[in-house]
Amino acid sequence: MKFSIAKEHLSFFYKNNYIEFESLISQRDITILKEEVPKLLALRLGIEEHRLNAQPPHLVYTSGFDSWRGSEKIKKILLRPHLGEIAAALVKSKKLRIGFDHAFYKMRCAEKEPPCFMKNRSLAALACVQGIACGLMLHVDGITFQHLANTSLTRNEAHSVIPLPQKAGNGIFFLHDAPLSLTYLASPSVSLFQILIAYARETALYRYSEDHANTHAYKRLGYVFGDPLQRDTHPFIYGR
Repeated sequence: MKFSIAKEHLSFFYKNNYIEFESLISQRDITILKEEVPKLLALRLGIEEHRLNAQPPHLVYTSGFDSWRGSEKIKKILLRPHLGEIAAALVKSKKLRIGFDHAFYKMRCAEKEPPCFMKNRSLAALACVQGIACGLMLHVDGITFQHLANTSLTRNEAHSVIPLPQKAGNGIFFLHDAPLSLTYLASPSVSLFQILIAYARETALYRYSEDHANTHAYKRLGYVFGDPLQRDTHPFIYGR
């Protein structure tokens, strides 16, 4: 299905650095993600799923990197062509590949442990992939703007430029160089589940980033820093 981006969409996107679209994923997709992602995180941590919320937050956090590689059901949703098509239209690119995704599965806990993405940095600056075109934050469950008043966080503390999507199923596309803050992940009172998708351009490189907790992840795929991303490990989502 061809997705048409209106001039008003583009104007808003480039003026504000982001734009939100409603119902990017269905309720069925949400149900699948809520089942599959915790199952995958527990598998990667080598624990039973019911023990997931008792794990140190930073371990759960780092285990959420590239969730699409660990589940065909997750992959089918996150690498869906129509999402890539919207991203490509917004950044005016003929081809986009998956750079990486990161599942932020954050339940209320007793600990206040900062996540690895604490600095207000752009996605392009902190990612272990050079050549990021834009990002997409999909909201699956948990805190939204409407709920911020019920937490110890203020709206300004919850984000810098890129806000949280308004409700489950919505997604916010944002520019690669827009400031991004995930400081709300450090609050023990916050419960949320969202997935970040980073779209990369046709020519993209694996690089070292001291701010990316999973910066060495692609060495397991045979990469060394400076290598161009290949189609077999980072397939095109839009364009061939």
